[in-house]
Amino acid sequence: FLLLFVISTIPSGIITKGTYGISLADCDWLHGGAEALLTTTTLLIVAGFRNGSHTPKAELKDEWKLKVAGLGVIAAFVSALVVGPGLGFQ
Repeated sequence: FLLLFVISTIPSGIITKGTYGISLADCDWLHGGAEALLTTTTLLIVAGFRNGSHTPKAELKDEWKLKVAGLGVIAAFVSALVVGPGLGFQ
């Protein structure tokens, strides 16, 4: 998920610079989305360490729920990248 954060942040910086002529830090809605991806990545890493250190391997049945939630956040951010400039977000 950290790699997905990096891969999605690069196009958002390019879109911000090309569409609005400003840096990613100055475009609130894209910067907030990038920060949400970073927070999701951090939560998944912490949950992975917690599960790995406290739970036997046989009891890791619900781990997929965290991954699906993370993919949902990434999908929302990518759709905002695609649709946002057309809606007039700045």
